[in-house]
Amino acid sequence: LLIDLLLRPKETGNFDEIEKAFENSSISKEKMIKYLKKTRNQSVIKRVGFLLENKKSIDISKNFSFDNNYVLLNQFSKKWKKTNSKWRIKA
Repeated sequence: LLIDLLLRPKETGNFDEIEKAFENSSISKEKMIKYLKKTRNQSVIKRVGFLLENKKSIDISKNFSFDNNYVLLNQFSKKWKKTNSKWRIKA
């Protein structure tokens, strides 16, 4: 479900709901890695990895390699205050 929220953000409503879903869910690191590899979507992997690290203190970065492109964490907003070079995220 968490991956689907980021794959189809317009159906979710707003980004605050996505963040709440990450905060309020129990997450299996192994299952999350498995499903993220199946998506093969770099943007979603970066967003999920960033949210897992910041909301749940789960680091999955060693399981993925990233391209050099930066993506917006919040697809609903075109503004950002800082960048995260580890996840290549504009937050």
